[in-house]
Amino acid sequence: MELNSENKTIDLSQSLLNHLSALYLNEKYSDLVFIVESERIFAHKFILILRCEYFRLMFSSGLREAIASEVTVKETPLSAFKDVLYFMYTGKLHLNDKNIDDIIEILYLGKESFIKN
Repeated sequence: MELNSENKTIDLSQSLLNHLSALYLNEKYSDLVFIVESERIFAHKFILILRCEYFRLMFSSGLREAIASEVTVKETPLSAFKDVLYFMYTGKLHLNDKNIDDIIEILYLGKESFIKN
């Protein structure tokens, strides 16, 4: 906990980020499952809605995905999907172990997340 004596503020923002980050791929409290390349990816709608315009629109649309607890994602590489989801939960994107094609895929898939937040 950090106390800023100048403006009398207690800053627990790092703790909040740690708690949100711990929810990444965590089945506990998840209310959504993505199926990507036959793998089940657990997620939390509230985080996706807060972090991404695409999901904000999808979950408020009244379409099948808005009420479904399971969404199949086609034509999306699993690794890129996980990287973009990780970014939404943590604000971090690790590119050091990626080749240029992976980076392009991540940026294409995540363009709404990266631009809007």
